[in-house]
Amino acid sequence: RAPKYTASGQAVYRFIAGPGTVQISGSASYTGDTYLQPDNNPALFQKGYMQFDGRVSYELPNGLTLAVWGKNLANKDYAIFQRFFAGLNQVTYGEPRTYGVEARYRF
Repeated sequence: RAPKYTASGQAVYRFIAGPGTVQISGSASYTGDTYLQPDNNPALFQKGYMQFDGRVSYELPNGLTLAVWGKNLANKDYAIFQRFFAGLNQVTYGEPRTYGVEARYRF
């Protein structure tokens, strides 16, 4: 679980719209090739992969923020754990594409 290369980046753009502020953000991360067990068994290997996330929010001056967001937007399948145990290949995968809405109030 120690890839040779990892990288990530994020971009944020904010602008005034009506009485509030719109914020658009996106991020990308890369995780390089990874062996999922310490013995570096080639059968327990995760090829490098990219993930993309995004969020759009609208913040009003009264403290109310409304947002929509998405994670793993490319819906990339990737293993975060894998082992052979008792004759079984056990794999745990990372989160699939998820998205939602958010309302927040600061006072």
